Amino acid sequence: MGIRGRLRRWLNLDRPADHHTAFVRACLPDNARGTQDFERWLAFVGGPEVLAEHNNPFKPNLPALAHAMDQRGEKPSGRLRAVLSFTKLVEPMRAERYIEIIQQLSARMIDAGLSAYLAGDAAAAYRAYPKIEIRHIAGVEIVVAERHLPQLQALCAAEGFVHRQDLPEFLELRDQHGARLLLTSRLFRHDHRRLADALPAHRGGGLQPLPAHLLFISRCIAGYPPVDALHAPAMIDAALLAPLLTTEDWAAVADLMGYARRDRFVTALRYLRDALDVAVPLKI
Repeated sequence: MGIRGRLRRWLNLDRPADHHTAFVRACLPDNARGTQDFERWLAFVGGPEVLAEHNNPFKPNLPALAHAMDQRGEKPSGRLRAVLSFTKLVEPMRAERYIEIIQQLSARMIDAGLSAYLAGDAAAAYRAYPKIEIRHIAGVEIVVAERHLPQLQALCAAEGFVHRQDLPEFLELRDQHGARLLLTSRLFRHDHRRLADALPAHRGGGLQPLPAHLLFISRCIAGYPPVDALHAPAMIDAALLAPLLTTEDWAAVADLMGYARRDRFVTALRYLRDALDVAVPLKI
């Protein structure tokens, strides 16, 4: 085990602690104990001031937290009210910018006869939340068959997005304003069967959100363990997507359970069921 692995084990980052779970639960609007969960999390981190700190690591969760508190009729006060009010002000503008990017890129793809799927933050925003701005979008993740990646990159370049770096799972592009695109041919890191290559081309080309069952699987894998600002938002996505899945969706999820990185996926499903009280109609 390398130094990073030893550090994770020392910090207990391979399994969510009680305060991690409390924060995720506080961001779920249907959680009747959300108020108590949030207060328990605040007691652990030292109060609402942590949410107002520069480079706040919980920023991606704040729109969902604000929405959940509104749905529960909670009235935050003091510093917390200021932070959440600012979130409600800026997130719609951020979402509007990314919606514009998605629409413009989709139009170029239609003209070129190319189809691809939205994944990650943006797909979850469309499928799991009543308003897109409730889901903080850190970038637009696009899944496309590997043979179409060069063509898609060229279309993105025409929209002003230039190659920044190759990440383990993505090709990252940014425009002059810092907006971020992530291009990939894999639904998740160990997608050795290249499920993206088998996705049907949707009629008319352009961009559409991933099918619900595939988005749910990818969010579960990306979200566990929900111990930081990278994983927790994806786990919240999965918890909100689960009740929206149809019987056919769950059957499709079951068909892929033995393949979709089963160890982490099944652990995530158990976490949804046992820690977050989300109904999971599968034998796990």
